[in-house]
Amino acid sequence: MIKKILFVAVIIFYGNSISAQTGPTVPNGGFETWGPGSLPGSPQEPASWFTLNQFIYAYNFQNPGSQKSFSTFKSTIPFEGSFAIKVESVNMKDAYPVTIPGITRDTAGIILCGSIDFQAGNIKGFPVSKRYSALDFHYMYNGVNQDSAFVSVIMYKHDGTSQQQIGSAEGFFGNAGAFTNVKMAINYTSALVPDTAMIIISATKPMSPEMGSIVYVDAVKFDEPVGIKNYAALEKFTVFPNPATTNVTVKASGKAAMVNVTDITGRVVKEVRLQNGQAVIETENLPSSIYIISVLDEQRGLLGTTKLIRK
Repeated sequence: MIKKILFVAVIIFYGNSISAQTGPTVPNGGFETWGPGSLPGSPQEPASWFTLNQFIYAYNFQNPGSQKSFSTFKSTIPFEGSFAIKVESVNMKDAYPVTIPGITRDTAGIILCGSIDFQAGNIKGFPVSKRYSALDFHYMYNGVNQDSAFVSVIMYKHDGTSQQQIGSAEGFFGNAGAFTNVKMAINYTSALVPDTAMIIISATKPMSPEMGSIVYVDAVKFDEPVGIKNYAALEKFTVFPNPATTNVTVKASGKAAMVNVTDITGRVVKEVRLQNGQAVIETENLPSSIYIISVLDEQRGLLGTTKLIRK
């Protein structure tokens, strides 16, 4: 059962199935509500958030001579209120049997906002009913070897049988010795109103994790809703292979004229014009990381974005 839960968590981390929910928005976003550890001897757990502590406990129980450190703790150093959450990237080697090509999983420090459906085998997102403009939170960070914390929010719309990702935001955040406010603007690719969201917080870069990086997070909330704008100009496009190694192909139509690739700092590292609706981008010399591919029109207006993983 424990292995099944973590497998589901990693699937969600990379963008697969989430079930619609009903209830409050960003549950326990201030991390004021904590319950007992999921197993005897493990740290307290934040209500409505999933952590890796139970898998570390299971490993320690089965391997008494090789103990691992827990990754998530209740912090008494808050931005507001009484508590915040502390997440540390720790050694997860052999603590769970999940392997994703191109992703190093031996080191991790991840929390996800959402409940787990043990019967269905997935993580349920939390409910939303508005097109919020941004994810707003405060963080402190002590990264190892120029590491960065990673935060992502994904907005979904369900039709009863399937889901559609209609908005997202993500960012990497460096060292901060005091609580620092961040507002990540949510980019919507549809005029639909989301009904479900998922928030992911990692103490280290997912693609190149470092052990011992620590992030404190508090006061997680959404900013005011945005209006529905005209999405007629948005074009559908495909990117493959993804993850990529030597090159990636982008196919687009309509008003699409060029494609650029930006790194985690927002710097444009590649820009290619489409020829007959297609562009091939060389990625062999790009460091392994997460990039953003943007499709633009002739006036450099944004038509759409997607995430690219360079293995």
